[in-house]
Amino acid sequence: MGSYLGMTLETVSRTLSRFDKAGLIETQGKFIRIRDFDGLRSV
Repeated sequence: MGSYLGMTLETVSRTLSRFDKAGLIETQGKFIRIRDFDGLRSV
């Protein structure tokens, strides 16, 4: 995902963790579930 977005793995990992803590997404291994579409759009 990082290569596709032109970002480092660390940046992607930190961003996903931040989104998870904010309740925007839920992660389980390779799977990402979007919990708050509107909130994610506003980021």
